[in-house]
Amino acid sequence: MGTIQLKKKSGFLWSIGVMLMTTGLFAVEYQIVMPKQNCGSQTLAVSELIHHLKCKASEIPYRFVFARPSGTPPCRPFESRYLVKDDTVWFWGDDGGSDQRAQEDSLNDERNGSLFAVELFAERELGMRFVWPGKSGVVVKHVKVLKLRDGAEGTFVTPDAYGYIRNYLSYIPRPWIPDGVLPAELYRSKMPNTYEDRDLWRKRNRLQVRYKINYGHAFTKWKERFGESHPEYLNLTTDPDTKKKIRGYTRGGNPRYTKHCVSNEDVVDEIIANWKASGCPKYLNVCENDAGNWCECEKCCALDVAGDGKARYSFMTDRYVNFWNRIARKACTIRSDVMLVTYLYSAYRYPPRREKLEFGGNMLCGFVCGELGDAVGMIREWKDVGLRHFFFRPNYLHIIAGFHRGYERYFYDQVHELLRQGMYFADYDANNNRPMSSLEFYVLARVFADHSVSFDEIMDDYASAYGAAAKEVKEYYAAVRETGEAQRTGLAKARLEGIQMDYIPRERGLSRQYEYGRTEEDFRAKKAILTKALSRHVKNRDLTKAEFARLSNLELQAEHGLLTYRFMSSVRRLSDREVVERGNALTAFRIAHQDDMPDFYNHVYQLPRPEGYYWAEFREACARMEKAKKDLPKTL
Repeated sequence: MGTIQLKKKSGFLWSIGVMLMTTGLFAVEYQIVMPKQNCGSQTLAVSELIHHLKCKASEIPYRFVFARPSGTPPCRPFESRYLVKDDTVWFWGDDGGSDQRAQEDSLNDERNGSLFAVELFAERELGMRFVWPGKSGVVVKHVKVLKLRDGAEGTFVTPDAYGYIRNYLSYIPRPWIPDGVLPAELYRSKMPNTYEDRDLWRKRNRLQVRYKINYGHAFTKWKERFGESHPEYLNLTTDPDTKKKIRGYTRGGNPRYTKHCVSNEDVVDEIIANWKASGCPKYLNVCENDAGNWCECEKCCALDVAGDGKARYSFMTDRYVNFWNRIARKACTIRSDVMLVTYLYSAYRYPPRREKLEFGGNMLCGFVCGELGDAVGMIREWKDVGLRHFFFRPNYLHIIAGFHRGYERYFYDQVHELLRQGMYFADYDANNNRPMSSLEFYVLARVFADHSVSFDEIMDDYASAYGAAAKEVKEYYAAVRETGEAQRTGLAKARLEGIQMDYIPRERGLSRQYEYGRTEEDFRAKKAILTKALSRHVKNRDLTKAEFARLSNLELQAEHGLLTYRFMSSVRRLSDREVVERGNALTAFRIAHQDDMPDFYNHVYQLPRPEGYYWAEFREACARMEKAKKDLPKTL
C-alpha cells in the first residue's frame, strides 16, 4: 500500500512508495491510502475524492483507504462499497479484469467499483449532487469540519436492467457562410461543456454499460464490399432525379445508408458465413442500416403488407420479420443459444401483420422511437407476435431544443413501465447535455442508477442547486411540464388521427412539433415565475454566489425560449418583416449572452434539424423584402 497525504505546510500532494505529484494549495490535512498496483478506476477515484473533499470541508479528520476491509466478502460483479469505521473511510469494489464468467455472461470488462464507491459516498455522506456537466453543476454545502457518522456504509450495484446515455465528441464545424444569418461571433461559439465534462458527469451519476453486446447499424460497409462483386445483395431503389432503379442507390450518395435486398437468400447466407468466420459469437448483429433507400424489387415488395396509415412505410415490417426468421433458422442450427440483435425502427417499427417472430427466444430487439410514440403499447403488440427480449434505444435526447420541453416526468414514468414489461437495458442516444435539456438528462441518469428513487426526490435534488429559490424553480418546471405534456399528448393524438402538421418544406417532421400547443403568453407567464423569484431573493440576499448565477441563467434560458418560440412560430405564418425582426431579436440575444449561454451555433443555425430550415426561410424573407425594395431591418 502507498500513502497520499495532503499537508498544510507544503501545500503539495505527495505519496510514499506510489508517486510524486503536485496540486494546488490545500488548507486541509488527511491521508489517502491506495494499493501500489492500482487500476484506472482507483486513480480516477482518488482524483474525485480529493475534489469532493476540497469542495465539502476545510478540516478533514479522517483517513481514506482504497482496500476491502478484513472480514468483508468479495464484491459481486459491478458492485461498489464504502464503510466509515472510526477515523477511517474504506472504499472498494469490482474494478474490472476479464474472467471466464464475464465472457460467458457477455459482461462488460470495464468496471468502476472504487470510483462509484467514492461517488456514492459523495452523494450520501457529503450531500453532493451533480445536476449537469461542469463546475456549475456541482451542488454542495461547504462546512468547516467534516463529520461522518461512524458505521455509515453504502452499496451500489449497476442494475441488471441498466440505463445509459451516450456522449459524443464536439461536432466538426461547418464552413461559415457570410449570408447575413449566422454572425461571426456565434460561429465561433463553443459547446457549454466539453466531452470530458459530460463523461465525468455520467460517472458521477454512476452510469455504466453492463453488457457487452454488439448492435447498431451493422452493414455500413456492404456497398464497399459487394457493390461490384455482388450488387444483387443491395437495394434496388428508384433515383428520384433520373427515375431509374439503381442497385445500392442512396439519396446523397452516402454508402452507409444502403439497404439489403432482403428477399435474396444469398444475403442470408452471406450474413451467416460472416458470423461463422468470426467464431459464432452469442450475439449476432443484424440491425439494418439507417435512413431510407428501401429495396423496390418485385420479390421484396411481395413480402410487404399494405399499411394502415399509422406511419409512413409502416407496411415494411413484414419483409424484415421474414428476413430475420430466415437468418435465425440457419443460425440456430449452428448455435442453439444464438441471439440475433436488431432494431425495431423506422419503416419496420410497427408490429407485422402477417409474419410472426418464429425464433423470439433467440432475438433481442432494440425498440427505437421518438418521444411521441406509445412505446409501451407498441412493445405489448410486438409481444403478441412473438417478442420475448427487448432493449430500449430511443432518440429522445437527440435534440437541440431552444426551450424547455417539459418531458422529464414522461421519461421517468416510461422507464418504470418498460421495466415492468421486462426491459433488458436502455441506451439513450443524445445530442450532448445542454442547459435546455439538463433536467431531462438528470432525471434519466438518476432513475437509471436507482430504480427506486422517486420523481419528487430527483426534483428536490435538482432544485437544490438553486438554494432558497428551489420552491420557485420547481414551480417553474411544473408549469413547463404541464404545457409539455399537453403538447406531447395532443400532437401524438393528432398524428394518430392523420392530421398533418404545418411542416416547413424539406424538413423531416421536426419543424412544428415543439411549437404545437404552446403560446407566447404561456412562455411569458412561465418566465415571470423566475423573474419574480430572482427579484425576491436578490432583495432577501439569501442565495450564494453559485445559486444566484444558476437562477439568473435559468431566467435567461426562459427568455431564450420565449424569443425562440416567437421566431419559430412566425415562419410561414406572419409577414416577412415580422419574421426578420423576430429572427434578428433572437440572434441579438444570443450574441449578448453567448458567455452565459454558449452553444455550438455553427450547427444550430446551419443544420436542418435544429433550426436550419427556419433560418433558410429567414434568408428568403430578407431576399423578398430586398427585392420589393422595402425597408429591411438591419441584419446582424
